[in-house]
Amino acid sequence: MQNSLVYIPSSVLLKNGYSEANITNVQILSKPGVFLVVGESKEKNSYRIFYKGKKWYVAKKDTFTVEKRKIKQ
Repeated sequence: MQNSLVYIPSSVLLKNGYSEANITNVQILSKPGVFLVVGESKEKNSYRIFYKGKKWYVAKKDTFTVEKRKIKQ
């Protein structure tokens, strides 16, 4: 899924770590948006994304895959 795009609705929790032991910062997404996936957690239950210049983890269950479409001319 790396280098793919995901849609994330507003009010979703972002974490700077993938497990409770290494989370030191959290952020609530203020606006919905489309984000680049740059990795996954070791447990494969979260994506790593860029948001406001930093890398964050977001639960896969809170995201929607952005599908590629071919545009006909």
